[in-house]
Amino acid sequence: FVVPYMFIYNPHLLFQGNILQIGLSFATALMGIIGLSAGVQGYYIAPLSIVERAALLAVPFLLIVPNWTTDAAGLAILVGVYILQKMKAKKSNTLNA
Repeated sequence: FVVPYMFIYNPHLLFQGNILQIGLSFATALMGIIGLSAGVQGYYIAPLSIVERAALLAVPFLLIVPNWTTDAAGLAILVGVYILQKMKAKKSNTLNA
């Protein structure tokens, strides 16, 4: 459902443009897919809270539009939730040991 909109907003995904634009577009699309799949599934590194899940579900919509500000916001959310998840997993492993 989302992929056709990605092609409309970002024709570099269809290999139109130079190699740098194509590479950045694929990296952005991959980050969006990771955010969408983790948000829908409810699990990233550890089970997601409702707030983390909502944040990850916002990531693909931020990354669809090829704009540096929205890409930076989407990447910041993805990295922020990743760090929170790593801390949560580390805390869980410490408690279980």
